[in-house]
Amino acid sequence: MKPFGPKMPVFAVTAVAIVICLAATTDGQGQTSPTQRPSPARSAEAAVDQLFAQWNNSTSPGCSLGITRNGALVYERGHGMANLDLGAALTPASVFNVASVSKQFTAMAVLLLAKGGHLSLDDEVRKYIPELPDYGTRLTIRHLLTHTSGLRNAFGLRGLAAPRDDGTDENDEIVMMLARQRALDFTPGTRYTYNNGAYIMLGVLVKRVSGQSLRAFAEANIFKPLGMAHTHFHDDVGEIVPNRASGYTRGPGGLRVTNPADEGGFVGNAGLFTTVRDLLIWEQNFSVVRVGDPALVAAMQAPTTLTGGGISSYGFGLELGEYRGLRTVGHTGDEPGWVAHVVRFPSQEFTVALLCNFDAPAVTTLTRRIADIHLGDALTDLVTSPSEVATLTGPPVALAADDLAADVGFYRDASTEGLLR
Repeated sequence: MKPFGPKMPVFAVTAVAIVICLAATTDGQGQTSPTQRPSPARSAEAAVDQLFAQWNNSTSPGCSLGITRNGALVYERGHGMANLDLGAALTPASVFNVASVSKQFTAMAVLLLAKGGHLSLDDEVRKYIPELPDYGTRLTIRHLLTHTSGLRNAFGLRGLAAPRDDGTDENDEIVMMLARQRALDFTPGTRYTYNNGAYIMLGVLVKRVSGQSLRAFAEANIFKPLGMAHTHFHDDVGEIVPNRASGYTRGPGGLRVTNPADEGGFVGNAGLFTTVRDLLIWEQNFSVVRVGDPALVAAMQAPTTLTGGGISSYGFGLELGEYRGLRTVGHTGDEPGWVAHVVRFPSQEFTVALLCNFDAPAVTTLTRRIADIHLGDALTDLVTSPSEVATLTGPPVALAADDLAADVGFYRDASTEGLLR
């Protein structure tokens, strides 16, 4: 089997598998032998297909999925529709908004600048963004990368601010809002709190240090060298993107298409448009390093030590975890109309890239079911006590619409000053 890479024919492995399967399951007259069973590979493929069967029709948005094992492509398929108005089906070439999956590419851009000697991760952010106030404590680039900055909730602040339409770049607007905050939620490095504004600030920092937009820098230094020809940071919301899927969300009146303008042009925290195939090329860079170096990609996948000795399971733009005894490295993405999960099992050299153009699928559950199918023998048994089951499920609770409506509003977390609508 040929190694997976940007120039490998998409259907080469599939075609060979079909020929072998037909030869093994038919008799001399072309009839299937009742005593023979599908190959393990075909059985796994059918089991994965079944996970997406409910969306694989002409009336539903769906998901595009790619899987590699030991560097080789083993599955690549679209399930459901890319555009319901036009009747266009999802394919492996469909381009998705992958939301927070974007963060690892912003992190790589920053790390490449550090590798080139243009900055240090332990530089104070004010060195590059001097409009930030002096908080009386060090706020470093490393703190931004690891969600340990203590910066206020940028989108919460934006929700409170008056709308503006003066031509200011949305990303610069977020930096200005954060710069007007005279204090932090907590001392940098002492705790982990997921922070989108920090990654928008990193995107602005890349622009100021390199003299290029995050989009241009990533194109020249990440996407082009790796052959990710269908990937970009979407910093122009009006740009036409070939093979772009539409995003859908379900409301009281049924499925509704999301407005591309609502994506806002924010980049760094989100804003990456890509395909499953390009993401699998990127994931291969963690095994066979072509962009960066082994020390750099290892640093991306290392947990963060907090002040006081605690550990955060977040590296540089990557979520670090474990599933049934196996280490996982990846990231989820979630915006109205879009959900995504790209996850790698390093010890098994197994990667799943799952992108969906509506916000209903539980993508983490789906990627775990895919791992169950392909990695069954390597996974430990699930152990769930009756009390854990009760905690996870709980008794059903029915609430009237009036009861729910009474609690709709804007909430503040007193401990972090975080805001949630």
